[in-house]
Amino acid sequence: ELGQDKAVGEARYNYYLAIISTASGALVIIFQLGQPSTPATPISLAVLGALTIYGFLTHSRMIRRQLDMTRKRLQLHWIEQYFIERNSKLDRYLFDRFTASEHANLINFRQAFFGSGLRLTVAVLNSIVSALFGYILSATLLAQSIFVSAVVAIVVSLISYFLQSLDYHMQSTKNYQRWQKFR
Repeated sequence: ELGQDKAVGEARYNYYLAIISTASGALVIIFQLGQPSTPATPISLAVLGALTIYGFLTHSRMIRRQLDMTRKRLQLHWIEQYFIERNSKLDRYLFDRFTASEHANLINFRQAFFGSGLRLTVAVLNSIVSALFGYILSATLLAQSIFVSAVVAIVVSLISYFLQSLDYHMQSTKNYQRWQKFR
């Protein structure tokens, strides 16, 4: 079941990546054509805005999937502990064991901001898409000031990444504390 959950998460990531790639390719083509009859800026803002929303929803769903897998692994750990307490010789037969402290590390900010895996990759891609959205929006509103638009893009990217990491931190902390009650 854990393997199947992981495969579903990877399939979701691949679908997300395909959508991002397709939309990026379409935007490049729109800007390359550059015909006066094609309103490239409004189209790009709409596409990047939709991608940002979709990216945040995908990221949130990946957090729930990852936490669900962690909960299952934690429950298996508790079952193992139950039997090991009754027969300590069983400990030598258990390989690649999950410990409760592995999930406890998710509670600190360092793991939430600088962790690893597909969730982090989606957060970074979402930040890039958000930065592009912020850049194009600010360049349109601020009369093509490249420096200001670049600063706005960097700030939007950092805010996007911070919000996604904070969401992960809050969900993991809340769920882990709830799971401890059922131990």
